[in-house]
Amino acid sequence: MASSEDKRFRCTVITPTGRVLDCDATDVQIPAHDGQLGIQYNRLPIFCRLGLGFMTVREVSPESQEHRLVIDGGFGLLARNALTVIAYDAISKADTEASEYEAMMARLERQVEAAEGNQVRLRAQSKLEFVKRLAGGD
Repeated sequence: MASSEDKRFRCTVITPTGRVLDCDATDVQIPAHDGQLGIQYNRLPIFCRLGLGFMTVREVSPESQEHRLVIDGGFGLLARNALTVIAYDAISKADTEASEYEAMMARLERQVEAAEGNQVRLRAQSKLEFVKRLAGGD
């Protein structure tokens, strides 16, 4: 029986501003456009469009660290035990200071107020709620 260390795969998250995460993982949850999608070692290849939501990565490390990010659209590709997420925007809990959350939430609140059309407003409100939950540790 293979150990969990043997059942690892590469997980990389890239945004227009650069690489957000690059690690070996045992389990990843991504926000596909039609719901959460679980990824584990030796899963069949998949290419999917991403929506707005949480991405959770269980990293292979001595501490079994778990990364949590808010992903706002993009694409995910899993092939040959390597997951690459190319996101329009990704906010990492580990890499974001409290002051950055406040600025982000203020910017999103302004976007909600200035949004023209229900879809744009709903998208901005949803992203604001995800960022609040990420900042609050939910």
